[in-house]
Formats: sequence, structure tokens, C-alpha cells
Amino acid sequence: MIVRTLPEVMGLKAATIRLLDASGTHLHLAAAHGLSERYLSRGPVDMEENIREALDEKPVAIHDVSKDPRVHYRKEARKRE
Repeated sequence: MIVRTLPEVMGLKAATIRLLDASGTHLHLAAAHGLSERYLSRGPVDMEENIREALDEKPVAIHDVSKDPRVHYRKEARKRE
């Protein structure tokens, strides 16, 4: 429900929820809305710079995923379901 409602409320195109595993080093996809299955299955996101920053407890703000150089697969992120 969160990933379906959040884009509508915040004027976004998509949303995901990823949960941190017990080791504190890997994120696992828990829910998603508005992204293609191909994009979601692209592999682990743990090596993306923005994810590493978040795992290092640094604040991360991404205002446009299709333009932020810290995000891998920017072109694919523009595509919707």
C-alpha cells in the first residue's frame, strides 16, 4: 500500500522499499510500484554510490533518478511498468 500511495501523494513516478539485512550491508527489495520488472531485476543495488552513502549513514537526496550520476541504470529508471 505504501509504494502505491507514496508516488501519488508526493508527485513521484515510482517507489520502492528495500530492507536492510541482518549484516547491515545489503538491501533486499520488499515492495515496488511503477518500475518495470526488468529494472527491478537488474541485480544488487548495494554498489551504487547513493546506496553506499546511505549504508554509511550519510543523508541522501535524489531529486531526479534519471539525472543523478550516483544512480546506475538511469536510462532504465525512466521507463515505467
